[in-house]
Amino acid sequence: MELANQDSISDYAERSVEELLLEIQAAWNRGDLHAYAALYARNAGYVSRAGMLLNGRAEIEQHHDIAFAGTLRNTRLSLKARRISFLTPMVALVHADVELNHPGSGTHTTRAITSFVVARVDEGWRICSAHTTEVTTPKA
Repeated sequence: MELANQDSISDYAERSVEELLLEIQAAWNRGDLHAYAALYARNAGYVSRAGMLLNGRAEIEQHHDIAFAGTLRNTRLSLKARRISFLTPMVALVHADVELNHPGSGTHTTRAITSFVVARVDEGWRICSAHTTEVTTPKA
């Protein structure tokens, strides 16, 4: 299978996917977990940095609610699309650079790459699948 002809995908579609990343970031940074979870499809899958598979929007919200009450409290998320590949005009694979800044920790920033599968649905672009891998610096 080959990717959809990327030349046939409109700039509007690519901008819309980038706007989804901005919505994710904004909801996270407001601490609005309900808005954050609403950006996932109802039956989405999510693999956390720790390798935990979450099934469905409700479970994704519940997991993040616990994390936001603990280690993720007041963190600041930054997402930047590194690559957007349209599988079809309505489905895209997005690789995004992630920076998660931890307040009060001076310079502690978690860096990761998240792979998203996003799809255009009635509500707009939504996340169908997400898998985050933490980026570590190799030891010399």
